Amino acid sequence: MRDIRLNFINNSDDQNNSQIVIFQKNSGITPIAWQVIEHAGKGWHHPFVYSETYSLEVEDDFGNFSNMVAAEPGQQWKAIAGPTGHELVMTDEPTQRRGIEVMNDISYSPIRAHLYRSGKKVASVFLPPGGARYVFEFQPTITIAVMHNAKEGIWLPEQTEEWHEAEISLLGIVSADIVMTGGGSGDDAAPIVFTVQNISHQ
Repeated sequence: MRDIRLNFINNSDDQNNSQIVIFQKNSGITPIAWQVIEHAGKGWHHPFVYSETYSLEVEDDFGNFSNMVAAEPGQQWKAIAGPTGHELVMTDEPTQRRGIEVMNDISYSPIRAHLYRSGKKVASVFLPPGGARYVFEFQPTITIAVMHNAKEGIWLPEQTEEWHEAEISLLGIVSADIVMTGGGSGDDAAPIVFTVQNISHQ
């Protein structure tokens, strides 16, 4: 699995001390703020890595957390009630989709499954007891937005008209700059725009 090296550059005139939030969308669940960039002044940059490897953990209704495990698309993981307590195990059943499937086979406790990319939480899902399951399946895209009141690793706040959002495809990219322009105040204010520059391909 390869890593993609990305570099956010603030070339904007934004004067609202905004947060730059990077996240990924997954069907049926609220996105989580994967990366939150703050206080990057004009001309400053913020490098980060988009890893294609994942880590998975689950927590139960009793405040217990599993060990973090390396997870790959095509695998199915199951939370079970073992002889010494709850366990997270990989099954022999491949998923029918190109994603990471998590199943709650505990009959009496809901769980939350947390998926991490580059060591930071990128998605989380609640699974009730008794066989509920979910497939984490991401497209090779990220969404970058300007917003306020976001916290890394936490579900995104409700979208407002102040959001400026762009979806960026990472297909075939090894490294790139994501440049933010626009902003300002009064009649001279321009829309916030994100562009991808200095792209290196596979």
